[in-house]
Amino acid sequence: YGYAFALKLSGQTEQARAVAARIRDEQLALVARDPSNAQAWERLAFAYTVLEEKSSALDAAEKSIAATGLPGQAFVRLPRAEVLAWLDRKDEALKELAEVWGEPMQTRDALTSFMWTPLKGDPRFEAFRNDPKNNAPLF
Repeated sequence: YGYAFALKLSGQTEQARAVAARIRDEQLALVARDPSNAQAWERLAFAYTVLEEKSSALDAAEKSIAATGLPGQAFVRLPRAEVLAWLDRKDEALKELAEVWGEPMQTRDALTSFMWTPLKGDPRFEAFRNDPKNNAPLF
């Protein structure tokens, strides 16, 4: 899905949509076989995001979180923040990001990652990103 977002950012909208549609179809097949596959739901959320299918993207993000059985954990909530950012729901994205950023998680994109592009330039995000405590190592 990162490739689809990169294509979208570079203005190659139709190519991005084609890649995202393939990912969507692959992930729909996976969740049809195993609805508890949290990673497939997450990838599906990102595919729907590139396709600008907002309600489907949010639904898949929620299903990803539910499928983990760990709905309050940061590492399952952070992708939802990214989806929210790309769906132009900046207030919600920033709130989610602020709530989970300092918590332990398996991985997190650096605040310079292209996944945060929709928030770049927003004074609240820039303040968050430039705060030294938000750039400290997790461990």
